[in-house]
Amino acid sequence: MIKEGHVIILVFGILSCLSYILLSKNKIALAVLFILAAAATLKIYLSANLYLADWDERFHALVAKNLSNHPFKPTLNDNPLLPYDYKNWPSNHIWLHKQPLALWLMGLSIKLFGTTEWAVRIPSLLMSLGTIFFTFKIGQRLFDSKVGWWSAFIFSMVSFPTLLSSGLLPTDHIDTCFIFFIITSIYVGIVAADKNKLWIALLAGVLMGLAILSKWLPALISFGLFTCYLLSKKEIKFSRKTVLCFLFLVSGAIIFLPWQIYIFQAFPKEAIYEYNLNGRHLYEVIEDHGGTIWYHFDILIRNWTYFIILIWIGFIYLIFKSNLGWKGLMFCVWILTPLIIFSLVRTKMVGYPMFCYPAIAIVTAYCFVYFLNKKGIWKWVTPTFILLFSIKLTLQSVNDFKLTTQITRTNQATQQLKEMAKTKGSNPIVLFNTPYYIQAMFYLDGCTAYRSSVDSAIILSIKNKGYDVFIYNRDTEVYESQ
Repeated sequence: MIKEGHVIILVFGILSCLSYILLSKNKIALAVLFILAAAATLKIYLSANLYLADWDERFHALVAKNLSNHPFKPTLNDNPLLPYDYKNWPSNHIWLHKQPLALWLMGLSIKLFGTTEWAVRIPSLLMSLGTIFFTFKIGQRLFDSKVGWWSAFIFSMVSFPTLLSSGLLPTDHIDTCFIFFIITSIYVGIVAADKNKLWIALLAGVLMGLAILSKWLPALISFGLFTCYLLSKKEIKFSRKTVLCFLFLVSGAIIFLPWQIYIFQAFPKEAIYEYNLNGRHLYEVIEDHGGTIWYHFDILIRNWTYFIILIWIGFIYLIFKSNLGWKGLMFCVWILTPLIIFSLVRTKMVGYPMFCYPAIAIVTAYCFVYFLNKKGIWKWVTPTFILLFSIKLTLQSVNDFKLTTQITRTNQATQQLKEMAKTKGSNPIVLFNTPYYIQAMFYLDGCTAYRSSVDSAIILSIKNKGYDVFIYNRDTEVYESQ
């Protein structure tokens, strides 16, 4: 039986083939447009679940909703009626667990389009397509349009970024925003070095600052790559390079530092705790997110298939064979720096080195184009390798899409909360004993919800304050009025 998922994969394949035909006719803009359309088809389909994923989308969505009402006061439980532990990020009041930019963008979308799942995901959908576009632009600028096209196509096939942008994996929209601003900063930095323009370097720094304001300091990779590429420009004097680097760093600092200063003044105890928690990730396994030193390499091979090992070997060979020089070094820095650093950090998470994925796509694309242009045995070996790599990557992506869908497509609880939102009276609502406490506060305006139960005296005191109180019966899965 043909299912809707099969149709979506078929549409993706058809659009990609049409894109390749346009590329072969040198219609580059249209070819890229078709790749973006193919990627959008997958992303929209996977984003079509009308409920919030458990980790971490529901938390990010709730904070974003609250930020839409008060942009400079990030809260999870916006109206806590009971004592809370400010160190417990899944249940606290002031929420500084993530930097605010991605949450602000989601909050703006909610303000514009309403409190819906689509409003939560629209910024990520747009930024994830932007990441594919700038992956093309970097490949095109550093090499040629064919490398750029293959880079965009390969990146669009990898399941992990697609699932992140659809909210289906932990760190979801935060990492999608993070990688978008990193790659735009890298691209603009390359342009600044090529054109030797101070204002473009300043813009690249602003974009890096926005990336830091999306997640945190790993965004400095864009400055490292800018410096690496700038060193290759022998025609630019050292003093000029120093000024370019200075503007890059200062403009980035101007963007991300004010928020850090503000939260230390407005929410000092929460800010101090979160900064200390960030530091503990380096030497301590936080929330059981541990793994061996090979953890991130294993994840990378899983997401990109074992073929990636051969591609890396091929690229290292081409660094010397094709005299790639500083370009080759830049991509080695882009890929290896996050992998090595995060391998040494005690806390491990799948998404940590994701901002090196566009670099892997570009490296793979360069190898493909180089060997496709070779004669002899390579004329037959290379297309066969590309076909096998594409099939394997597609099958891996299909399995990931299927597994995630099977795990998360249970929206009965969400429908129940949406019905409550339609029928609730004028009084604010308090829910107890519900595992869907975060979703409840997202879908029900003015709601305060807790996953634990309380005694009758507390319930009575809350009712006397004018709240309607419900307790979730976990056996019958019904909210019972008190």
